[in-house]
Amino acid sequence: MQKQDIIQHLEDSFKSVATWIGQQSDDKFEFAPDQKWTSAEHLDHLYKTAKAVTKGMSVPKLMLWYKFGKRNRDLRSYEEVKSRYQERLLNIPDGMTSPIAVKAYDSEQKMERIKKFINSGDTLIRMVNRWSEKQLDTYLLPHPLMGRMPIREMLMWVDYHNYHHLDNLKKNYV
Repeated sequence: MQKQDIIQHLEDSFKSVATWIGQQSDDKFEFAPDQKWTSAEHLDHLYKTAKAVTKGMSVPKLMLWYKFGKRNRDLRSYEEVKSRYQERLLNIPDGMTSPIAVKAYDSEQKMERIKKFINSGDTLIRMVNRWSEKQLDTYLLPHPLMGRMPIREMLMWVDYHNYHHLDNLKKNYV
């Protein structure tokens, strides 16, 4: 997937999540089925995920290379990234929780949180625009479940991750 395609996918996934949650009733925004996250917590998780990837991409490239090394395998396609993530989700080690702590927000903060989420996506996309096609394939970032990933794959994962949570919300939070 080329950089412009990734950018378009990211724009679409951030917009889709924001639109769906924006249309959700306020009581559903604060609803948590069976000891699961509320919609607000899902939104906070996705916001913090985008911020973490943006922060990683803002580290000087030399530091990324020094800390995480170089790619030692072929790049994965979007479908391969998606499939690998789904596989990893099925095999989460006992006791492992999300490394990104979430916070619940009430419905009065809903629109503010949606705006912050959209802004995090816009900031991530601006960061992607600073990187060349080659750099997206060269430098790695760590993922808690997937290990070190080339930036291009990490961006495809962010897109899929947004949709993964959106599908969960559509299924369990209506």
